[in-house]
Formats: sequence, C-alpha cells, structure tokens
Amino acid sequence: DKPEDLARAKKMMESRMDFTYKPIDNLGDRAYWKWNDYGIELVVLTGNARFTILSKTTGEPETSLDHAIHFAKEVLAKC
Repeated sequence: DKPEDLARAKKMMESRMDFTYKPIDNLGDRAYWKWNDYGIELVVLTGNARFTILSKTTGEPETSLDHAIHFAKEVLAKC
C-alpha cells in the first residue's frame, strides 16, 4: 500500500464527482451514488482500486441502492 497513491486516487475521484453524486458511509474508503434513467451508479474507492456498480433491480432508487450496496459488499469481501 502506498499512501501517496491512495491520496492521489481520492483527490482524482473527488475532482471527478459531480454534485449529483451522494456519499455513502462505511462502504470501502469512499463511496458515492446517483440515480439516473438507467438506474443506480455506485462508485466505490478502496485502497488503490476503484469499481463501479451499475444496477437497476427495481424502478425505485432506494431499493436499487440497497441492492447495489449489497453487490458492492460482495465485491469488497473478495478483494
């Protein structure tokens, strides 16, 4: 683990995040989500890695977000 790489990745991710993204606590090092016509876009930063979950399991943002968080936790458990 290289702290300078993590700091750079966090800064880059923050600069790319539009205010339409909402933060999620306790998921990876940082996580943000937004809802659009295609469903949930959940972006997770953990260590030096970043991944995105795109999902529309229901037509409701809250339910789809719960599902996307579940999927992200499964990915994090395998990292």
